[in-house]
Amino acid sequence: MRPRVAILSVALCAWLTGCGASHTSASHSTTTVATAAPASPPAGILGRVLTNNELKGFTGSPGGIDTTARSLLAGEQGPDINADYARLTRLGFIRGVRENLSAGATSGLSEVEQFHSAKAASAELAAEIAEDKTGFGGPYKAFAVPRIPGARGFTLIEGGQGGINIAFVNGPYYYLVGQELAPSESINAAIASVTAAAQDLYHRVSS
Repeated sequence: MRPRVAILSVALCAWLTGCGASHTSASHSTTTVATAAPASPPAGILGRVLTNNELKGFTGSPGGIDTTARSLLAGEQGPDINADYARLTRLGFIRGVRENLSAGATSGLSEVEQFHSAKAASAELAAEIAEDKTGFGGPYKAFAVPRIPGARGFTLIEGGQGGINIAFVNGPYYYLVGQELAPSESINAAIASVTAAAQDLYHRVSS
């Protein structure tokens, strides 16, 4: 399921990484974004994605709730799309929400997928990371994510373009947050921003 935001790498495909069949992000230009306090999350699974400004400077609103693997993957492209659909179905995908975020022309993503068990959610995390290590969007480089047990932080950046992503599991839920690297932003600053957002989300959904 690669292109989501992180996959945020080249074109807002699937994970902010580049393109594939999963999650991504994308484009490049600088715009000043007013800073506001994070909004209160809605109830239910819609409250398990980032709210405005939890990823600093980024705004967005959750899309609808996808109740089938087919609807979650709608609009994605890539050689892995059929394998992603089969895997989600096999793992017992229940529902999910994908939220596209933006800060000017810089893209971000927050996504949650619910499964029947924590074991299935962990299997989805492992499968996504394996895809990202061999897929599009630049070299996979891992970074540590404090205060989120088992979280996987990674960049997919090449030539100053790409995405910064964090994926983690909490109970039967799989989470992905990420942002595209803005033209004037350092990789370390982007990692710090995505890490802070992921930690806020983890704390909120664990409460």
